[in-house]
Amino acid sequence: MVVSPFFTPGGAIIMPDWLLGLAFGVGGAMGVYVGARMQRFVSPKVIKLVLVLALLWIAGQYIIGYYRS
Repeated sequence: MVVSPFFTPGGAIIMPDWLLGLAFGVGGAMGVYVGARMQRFVSPKVIKLVLVLALLWIAGQYIIGYYRS
């Protein structure tokens, strides 16, 4: 299967990364399935704590990166 490149308004040629898209799609589907199955075994407080810690970690990495550059 030959895929033609896409052209942007600026004239740049871009190609979709099909392998990366497939990996994200499969990983996302597996994550949704496993998360839905595991949800009944984990209390809502633990889920909220994990989400808060993940968001704080990501925000901290952005803040540290901003001041290092």
